[in-house]
Amino acid sequence: MYEFENIVRSEDGAELFARCRINRTYAIFNGHFEGQPLMPAAAQLQMIDEFIRSDRQDGARIIGGRTLKFVQQIHPDDMIHLLLRYRTRTMVDFFIQKEDASLASKGTLMLMGDDVDN
Repeated sequence: MYEFENIVRSEDGAELFARCRINRTYAIFNGHFEGQPLMPAAAQLQMIDEFIRSDRQDGARIIGGRTLKFVQQIHPDDMIHLLLRYRTRTMVDFFIQKEDASLASKGTLMLMGDDVDN
């Protein structure tokens, strides 16, 4: 599907950045859409959820979102830049930019997990 690389955390730990190439063999492209494949919003949220879970050991996962904006299409083989900005342990802003620095998606996500106080 995708592999996170060049992962960098800010000094204060509030921001986490990674690059990721969207693999054209990702099964979601078989149905979205024939002849014009793109990564649906649900798959973008799944990718962010996996990135959060790979970073944290507290069982955090996405339980909701607000002000979610999906403004540009993400296609197979696109290189994207993902930025997470933690407001609190249970709230994170995300930004996905394409290689040309244009914004593809953004929003605020609510988190919950086994060891996350809500």
